[in-house]
Amino acid sequence: LKEGLQQIRDAFENYDHVILTDESIWYCLSYGKKSLLYDLKKEADEQNYQIKVIVYLRRQDKFLLSRWNQSVKQRTSHVSEMPCDQYFKMTQEKNEKIYQYDKKLDEIAKVIGKENLIVRRFVPESWRDGSIIHDFMHEIGMDVTSEFQELEEQVTERVTEQVTEQVTERVTERVTEQVTEQVTERVTEQLVKNLYENVGNAEKVAEMLKLPIETVRRIL
Repeated sequence: LKEGLQQIRDAFENYDHVILTDESIWYCLSYGKKSLLYDLKKEADEQNYQIKVIVYLRRQDKFLLSRWNQSVKQRTSHVSEMPCDQYFKMTQEKNEKIYQYDKKLDEIAKVIGKENLIVRRFVPESWRDGSIIHDFMHEIGMDVTSEFQELEEQVTERVTEQVTEQVTERVTERVTEQVTEQVTERVTEQLVKNLYENVGNAEKVAEMLKLPIETVRRIL
């Protein structure tokens, strides 16, 4: 935290406005570093600058789905292997605070003042010029002019397409493997049962299908 606050002080030596942006801040305020906003407000009062918070909120169901998609793409924990409905149940129980928008916004407003909190919908149709960048800049009083260029847009789109293709391939492979296993298991079970009805002997069925006798007995 000390290092981060020093970076802010250094930035104010050269700029009138400093923007801090990170999608993890919302989670951090609920679980990781609950005092973060208080620490920033204290620093702001001491260094004589004003804090404004701009929040872009997805509809909660879409937020849930977005977090699950991200977990699948990153594949950093067992969560990425969970079915969507199982993940929904788990995260609502474990991380319920990040979905309680009204409560969280009230907490933020309490620290910085309601007049310094700006809430926007994460809906492209509601953004200025249909761009979240243009919308954000407008909210901080810096409307886009003809001189402004989004230099990273094409690069970002290209990288996003490549990542999407890779993720799709990986997810497809994993889903195919899971489905294949499930289908194979169901077919085997049905075949064992059908043979047993005709043969009437578990050992004989195991021999005919070249399966362990334990597997046959479990199915029967």
